[in-house]
Amino acid sequence: MSQDERAAIDRTIAYYRARVPEYDEWYRREGRYDRGAAHRRAWRDELQRVERRLRAEGPREHALELACGTGYWTRVLAQIAQRVTAVDASPEAILRNREGVGSDRV
Repeated sequence: MSQDERAAIDRTIAYYRARVPEYDEWYRREGRYDRGAAHRRAWRDELQRVERRLRAEGPREHALELACGTGYWTRVLAQIAQRVTAVDASPEAILRNREGVGSDRV
């Protein structure tokens, strides 16, 4: 890996680490991320489609979630898998995930 590639990865990790405090608000399109009822409805519809698809794949013995972030999808995976391995480059995101999901399956 070149120094430029490593630097790009490090910048990306730093960006996501810095966004952990606001990430859930952004993901739910709340507060300053609210773009109106139509946008919220379209976003929630999309999330529901993905969740239905995930649930249709369960139950599973084990799920691996890469770039798990603060745990939005980890919660769903913990309901359909006996064990979830949730991985993220951000220790802050892992902490928020662990606190928010609170499942011994993860």
